[in-house]
Amino acid sequence: MEHKQDLDHRYVHRQTTTLEKLRKLERDCSNPTDVVLRAADNPEFRAQLLPARELNSHAVETLLSLCHQEGVRFLDPTSFTSINNHTQYNQALRAFPLIQSHHQFDKLHRQVKIYFLLRESTLRHPNETFAFGLLADYAAVSRVTIHYWFKGTFRPRLLGLLEKRAATLTVHQHRVAKLRKAENGIRSLDDLTNRLHSRYFRFSDKLQANPNFSQEINDAVNHLNLLNLVEAGIHPSDLATHFNLHKDTIRQTLRQQFQPHLIRLASNIPKHPPNHKLQWVPTLTNGNGVPNRFIQAPCKIYKYEQLLPVFNQLVTLTNPDSNLTRQLNEFGPSSIIIKKWISQFGLVETLEDKIHAFGYIIGTLLSDGHIALESTYSSQFKIELSSKYSWSKTFGNRVVYYLTCLGVPTKFLGAIPAKPPERPHPCYIWHSVKTPFLTWINEGVLNLEQGQIHSDYPVKINWVLDAPRSFQIKILQGLFDGDSWASVINSEIGIASKVNTDFIEQLLLQVEIKPNKCESNQLLIKTKNTLRQAVELPIFLSATNRFECANKIIHMLDRTRLSPTAIDNLPLIRRIHEIRQDMHLSIGQIRIKIYEEFRITLSYGAIKRILDNIDERQKIDYDTVQTFFRVLELKQQFPNISHRQLARRAIEETNSTKSIETLRGWIRGNIPRDAKRAFSEGYFFNKEILRVNPYLYKYLPK
Repeated sequence: MEHKQDLDHRYVHRQTTTLEKLRKLERDCSNPTDVVLRAADNPEFRAQLLPARELNSHAVETLLSLCHQEGVRFLDPTSFTSINNHTQYNQALRAFPLIQSHHQFDKLHRQVKIYFLLRESTLRHPNETFAFGLLADYAAVSRVTIHYWFKGTFRPRLLGLLEKRAATLTVHQHRVAKLRKAENGIRSLDDLTNRLHSRYFRFSDKLQANPNFSQEINDAVNHLNLLNLVEAGIHPSDLATHFNLHKDTIRQTLRQQFQPHLIRLASNIPKHPPNHKLQWVPTLTNGNGVPNRFIQAPCKIYKYEQLLPVFNQLVTLTNPDSNLTRQLNEFGPSSIIIKKWISQFGLVETLEDKIHAFGYIIGTLLSDGHIALESTYSSQFKIELSSKYSWSKTFGNRVVYYLTCLGVPTKFLGAIPAKPPERPHPCYIWHSVKTPFLTWINEGVLNLEQGQIHSDYPVKINWVLDAPRSFQIKILQGLFDGDSWASVINSEIGIASKVNTDFIEQLLLQVEIKPNKCESNQLLIKTKNTLRQAVELPIFLSATNRFECANKIIHMLDRTRLSPTAIDNLPLIRRIHEIRQDMHLSIGQIRIKIYEEFRITLSYGAIKRILDNIDERQKIDYDTVQTFFRVLELKQQFPNISHRQLARRAIEETNSTKSIETLRGWIRGNIPRDAKRAFSEGYFFNKEILRVNPYLYKYLPK
């Protein structure tokens, strides 16, 4: 019994001694100055960090500041791809502090301590099996595992996790470096906002008005903080655990499969700020709607001189960049069509050519063309022209060519079938690519708000009134080619506009053309001098038939004569009467017919007076006709009564105002003109009367 008690006492003593050595070894191995581990165990820090659902700036700054306060620098992860001693292990813990969030970290940490104790110490217990058993109980592993650790066959799991994190972190940091390069130096929220403020679209108006703006800001901040932490050496798995993020989100971000909207917009904006009072305006976008070619332009155009530096930056078709070439190949017209347009409309290459092309486009936008906002930033140019006019395609192709020369590829999409009565003729349709440059034209040049169109809201381009005369003429040409008329019948050129009439009137006055403003808000060019000035500009460039009509109006006005209405048998007057009787044409159509046959232009009033005189002479006085035929009837009834008595009796019966001598002349054979017309037209036809006055035979209807 005593021997057994002695063995138990020695067993307890040896067990206590081993545990004391293990505790001492644990105290020696733990680094009390390890600020990262101490920071991770800091309750205040964990209270700020762990409940966070997003990579908010406060949590990130807290983590980084706690490390830098003690002079701790994140180490190169490539140093920990192979951990062979306790010092490297402590450094790895310092490099990956958030691994302590592992749910079995305490257990795994003890295993590593036991492993290095077995590998580095010279501990030889008399009863090795008993010592391995104690170590196995302390490390919560089997004795076989302890035995393999001692021989170096196996290694603790935590070392493998650290080495794997070191290897994968190196890969992630290379990916972060590529992302940094692709994002063009955006490292913080300030960099992001400054970059967006330098771009057109008025950051506060366009982006903050978006109902999802706060979420987009959070996405961008999370993205930037994620890159900052990975770049600083914190493993993405640790970030996913501590910040409650999904690992796929981090993986897609680092592999460039996902990029927040604001980051994608800002990363394409040039890094250097634009010149004073200018902003970056993108002219092209890629397939995902990301802008990739920028020019510097003012947010609003108030003077013509502000346009000159803008168009100096635009590329031409003779020397396009790769982006424009790609857009032309994918969407725009073919090179064969462009060569045809160059020969037809001329080469647009110099600054003056670009300005004139732009002026024509502005005029088109005030008439048939319009810019439709397709997204928050990009717009599309659209124009539909009726196939009723032979020159519609020429007009549309000219607009398309000018837009393409300014870097906005546009192409012909085909014809829309007719749909009577709303659309009696098929319509040709052209569309451009979607680009923010058109949004800048609509809002920065025409000064319209988002969603407004020129047909409903007045444009604010009074700066055009101070522009050169050639630029103003180009605007008028685009305007009159698109939405005007030239009437030979009324000898006028006109244009109608709901809301921009005042501006068009001022622009016409600038080029010395004084229009007449009608009550229907139409502007008419009617006088001979103003019509001649409009033709000499020329005010029509593509509308060939309108130009021909305007020339015809001038020629007709040069041949205007007074109508000789006093001569009844004049061939001109007889021809007017024939045209009226045979063709039933209007006065304006009669005017054109007379000009084509006689090369004489009669005014609208002169033709109306001629027709009125003809109508007046053709009126039949039925009182005269009634009296005349009553005289003939009385003569047939009373052949033996004198002419005077017959005349007196006819006057009494018909209450006529004619004199007796006039009626005596009728009886003798002087047939009145009204009676001739009435008899020839079939009125009062009576064969018995012919016996009394056979002269009426020749007036019978044929």
